[in-house]
Amino acid sequence: MSEDEERARKQAFLNEEIIEKNFNPEAFIEFCERSRGADIDLWTLEELKQCVKAFTTQKPVEDYAKTDILECKTINATCLTEAIIKVQITKPDKVQGLSFKDLLFKVSTLPFGFLVERKLSDFQWLRECILLEFPGHFIPFIPVINIKKLDDPLELNIQMKQLIMFIDYCLTCDLFKRSSSFTNFLQVDNRSNFSKIKKIKIKKPIEARNFTTADGKIIADYENVPEFTKRMEDYFYRFKEVSKKILAETRNFKGVLKEMSQSLSNYSGLMNEAAAISVYMPSFSKPIRDLFLKTSEAFSKLNDKIWIQAFNVDEYFHGTLKFLENQGESLLSIYKEKDVAFGEVDSIKTKINKIVKKDKGVNKDLTDKCKNAQEKAAVMNYLSKSQTEKVLEHIAKTFYKDFMEFWTKTSSELTGIQTVIAMFQDSLEISKGLMDSQL
Repeated sequence: MSEDEERARKQAFLNEEIIEKNFNPEAFIEFCERSRGADIDLWTLEELKQCVKAFTTQKPVEDYAKTDILECKTINATCLTEAIIKVQITKPDKVQGLSFKDLLFKVSTLPFGFLVERKLSDFQWLRECILLEFPGHFIPFIPVINIKKLDDPLELNIQMKQLIMFIDYCLTCDLFKRSSSFTNFLQVDNRSNFSKIKKIKIKKPIEARNFTTADGKIIADYENVPEFTKRMEDYFYRFKEVSKKILAETRNFKGVLKEMSQSLSNYSGLMNEAAAISVYMPSFSKPIRDLFLKTSEAFSKLNDKIWIQAFNVDEYFHGTLKFLENQGESLLSIYKEKDVAFGEVDSIKTKINKIVKKDKGVNKDLTDKCKNAQEKAAVMNYLSKSQTEKVLEHIAKTFYKDFMEFWTKTSSELTGIQTVIAMFQDSLEISKGLMDSQL
């Protein structure tokens, strides 16, 4: 019997036993791949009969594990990996003739003593590098405030908050701390050398087995649950809408505090003016002058407290919400990449199914492509779920931490205001005593 005749008999057999009996041809191809391969020429007719029997009598698919562990590439540890890192970012001084987009933020890393200067664009570069190095991993979006607004110290304070929260998140991820881009960002102090590093192109891995992890293993989750991502998309949409409303009210609150601060500053200045003209009083000049000076001092101290409170609202309400408001967008991009990967699998399987129905052999390159696509989709599926949990945990912990700090500092400032008022009342009694002595 010729090879063509043998192949025709095998194809006819498969058509009768798999297609006509309504078994899933894609599942059968995957079953063959696990033992010898999907190429029909690799099997004799008798071997195919045994294979079909094993396939048709196997346990239902749902009884099999939905996850698997794949081999992938290993990324080595860096100096950042084991140490407890603290990164501090210092506000830049404005230099004459230098625009805010060119301002250099000082970034210091403890305990190593690294000290570098970085632009806003350098932080964006770091984010893009990590996105390329580690597909499927959440990396926070960095809100960048309009350059023209950074003259306002409160706006600059918010921008600082965004940068600090971004770096702090990166430090929570062991994988990110293994990135050479992150190490270079924190360590390379020569601007010229750093600029050269930024020009090096990072190639994004396509196949799941080219992804990198600390131990060279990655989880694949083959159970896609579209309802999960749909529910999370809905949550982040609602979260963003609520955040916008809170941010709007926060801006109003800051406006009130700024107006109050300005008013207290004006009062302080006017009290000083009143004290200055008190020397012209024919009597009671000294006690009245003391009264106005002490009142001016009290208003000045109250102004300091209110201004600090404006910064607290700015940092722990406005800054935190501004950062978290759009983080869902980064997560949704992971969902989208996962959906694209599953779409690729469906497309390849459709192509294979058409070939099988035409009684033609499936090319090994196509089955390999299908396998690679399935692995990537499964890995992206796992990452989309695990990263969602991580992001939700990050949001919850961030809100709890920053709101607690806000109320702690608010309590401190309120206590300070009470102290200022008490001291002012004591000084009033002294001034009143001086005035009474002249009556």
